[in-house]
Amino acid sequence: MEHPCSVLCTSTCASHHVEFHWSCVFVFVFACVGACVSMHLISLCVCTYPCRHVQEKTDAHKTTCGILGGGFVFDSYTNGDIVYTMGLVDTLKEIKKIWSRDIAARKRQGILVVGKRTNVEFYTTDSLDSDQQVQAKARKGTVFQNDAEDYFIYSRGARDWNMMPHFVVGRRAYDNWLVDNAFHDETIDLIDASNTILALHLTASDGNSAGHKKGADNNHNIKAFNPATANPVGPHEWDNGRTDHAHFFTKYKSGRIELLLRSRNAGSRQIPK
Repeated sequence: MEHPCSVLCTSTCASHHVEFHWSCVFVFVFACVGACVSMHLISLCVCTYPCRHVQEKTDAHKTTCGILGGGFVFDSYTNGDIVYTMGLVDTLKEIKKIWSRDIAARKRQGILVVGKRTNVEFYTTDSLDSDQQVQAKARKGTVFQNDAEDYFIYSRGARDWNMMPHFVVGRRAYDNWLVDNAFHDETIDLIDASNTILALHLTASDGNSAGHKKGADNNHNIKAFNPATANPVGPHEWDNGRTDHAHFFTKYKSGRIELLLRSRNAGSRQIPK
């Protein structure tokens, strides 16, 4: 291992295999077996539904780990075929540094971080044991379209999950709904981290649009019930659901990560001082 904080997660549902090398990030793998495993500060929760261990482990995590500093906690979801580099942690550290004060003072309800992915053909013989290997693999890939979001990183408390439409994760449109919802919410800041978070999508035999060809429930999410409106969701609830609709975006400048305003989307928003 060349870097102690290298590959975020490599998982396959078939074997429930997870490799994790960041000592201050918790992984909860939702699969089809019931078991919980703890490895040092890393918690692997393998279950059929979110369980009490998520809250218990992250509460303990806040007192034992300081890599992202004080303040709020990030709760996030990522597809299991995405691999990250240390750019993920570096980006979240910078975002947290900028937004912590405003969120603590309740000037802002919270943030959502999203980004585009890079597609690459993956073979079981490929080695992805370091940031350098992930970056080298990414150079052979292609940045995918801006309406296919595979990770969502919220500051805890940013949204009321009880008012979430009854989506099936992995089917089409739920991702665009989440982004669109944050775009229209005046209390949430939406951040496009495509430039600083490398999200390497390991393309397998089902291709790059697997969520569109799963079978009978392909269209479930575009008809899902929305408890906030007491109606099924509609196209107007995901038409601003692309990464390019974000209010802010990240970029590297002289080796450092900075946050910039995307003025055409930001309205009256400003980067916290």
